[in-house]
Amino acid sequence: MTFELWLLRKSLGRKDENFSMAFRQLGLMMGAGVPTQEALDTIITETGDKSTKRILTALKDDLSTTASREKKDPAKNTAYDNQALVYILKQEGSRTNAAELLYSIADELEKRAKVKRQLLSAMIYPTITISIALMLLLVILTFVVPVFEQMYLDFGKDLPAPTLFVINISTLVQDHVGVIITAVLLIALFVVKQKKLILSLAAYLPVFGDPLKSISILQFTRYLSVMLKFDIPLSEAIFFAATAVDNIFFSNKTKQMGNTVSQTAQLKAAMEKTQLFPRPVLQAVAAGEKAGALDTVFAQVAKYYEKTSAFSINTMVSAIDIFIIVFLGGTIGGMVVAMYLPIFRMAGAISGG
Repeated sequence: MTFELWLLRKSLGRKDENFSMAFRQLGLMMGAGVPTQEALDTIITETGDKSTKRILTALKDDLSTTASREKKDPAKNTAYDNQALVYILKQEGSRTNAAELLYSIADELEKRAKVKRQLLSAMIYPTITISIALMLLLVILTFVVPVFEQMYLDFGKDLPAPTLFVINISTLVQDHVGVIITAVLLIALFVVKQKKLILSLAAYLPVFGDPLKSISILQFTRYLSVMLKFDIPLSEAIFFAATAVDNIFFSNKTKQMGNTVSQTAQLKAAMEKTQLFPRPVLQAVAAGEKAGALDTVFAQVAKYYEKTSAFSINTMVSAIDIFIIVFLGGTIGGMVVAMYLPIFRMAGAISGG
């Protein structure tokens, strides 16, 4: 197995696929008449995935409590689908709807995993390239530059400013190499632990903004269409869909929107107020409000963003590749030229003499 494939298997998309399989199993058992609690107990016992076991356990606990969504411990209920399922499962005669909802959520989880794999796959090459370049830069500054420095000291000549600059940087790195390595490891650990926060912040950067915002709109509209399809009240549906969005800031804004919208006639104005959705989406929502087909409209919007997300991701990666080329040429290439500059000058002086 290649390193790239290993990373893909460890992606968040893998977690979504595990959830998808569990929800399909739950829907199948409920559709066959197995009591909900018994079906959950069976899947919890059989599954070997810790995240899936934790989510289904939280779902089971939610079914036995009457606490409102605002009063629940957010650390406990980490599955964005839990409360939607609780809402359906607690209603009378909802077994068929619950099974269908489970199948729909499973479908959306698989699509979600596909988008995440596309994003991760696109980012693997730039990440590995930059990491290798930084390690190479550290090796050059720590071991190669000091050799040139000693050689130039033996010559006893004044060095050009670019060469002195690189030597000073090398001295600084050598004096604090332990601190630098520790800082890099801590930053890497922070990135791994806070992926969601970092991607949320990246959505406000020029290169990353458009594709990441498109993915947020895709996640929100896709889940909102599923919730509305099963006649979940609008404010509840918005809340459930908002928790399905990875972008923290997008999610929080749309959750607040769900607290103020109770009728479909208010939806377009509320979405416009958040300034998260482009004009074409708002126009489509306005048309859906009049036609009474918001679930269909949001499904079509999600389908559009699903098609464009791959292009947006590729565009982002192309921009990153250009940055990598400029970075490598400007740092490593510039460092090599700076260290050989005194030799070029001496050679010029000898030929001129």
